Amino acid sequence: MAKQILISGMILFFSVWLLVSGCNKTKAIKTDIVTGKVTFNGTPFAGATVNFTPKVGASGNPAYAVTAEDGTYKLQTLLGNPDAGTTPGEYVVTISRTENAPSGKKISDPDHPGKTLDEMRPKEVLPIKYKNTKTTPLTATVVADQANTFDFELTN
Repeated sequence: MAKQILISGMILFFSVWLLVSGCNKTKAIKTDIVTGKVTFNGTPFAGATVNFTPKVGASGNPAYAVTAEDGTYKLQTLLGNPDAGTTPGEYVVTISRTENAPSGKKISDPDHPGKTLDEMRPKEVLPIKYKNTKTTPLTATVVADQANTFDFELTN
């Protein structure tokens, strides 16, 4: 399941990246590598989307990554090279992962007339505070010309 989420996120990101890079003939921005690891209650957390959003009034470029099976990530902006990180600045960090879960409702099975299926809806796996830029306690300051590593230990 985590692999499917990771693959879907990567496909979406690279589709947008190709669209933007095909339409934008400007040079890629200079970025600094940003890596880290996400754990949840002490366990590496795979398939999570990690977003770095510049703090209000701060410089920086939004960047994102999807965590690997071991919980590690490597940021990328839309205008930077793949896995190249982001620009220096102060960031608010959000982390989320959704999974499909039964909604409690039944729907008709289109492949088997007369049968029903559980209706599935996306459900956030992590505590909701980590998903919202206004409630997340996570921040990071990316510094130019150095390795920037930010590990995030998430808890209930």
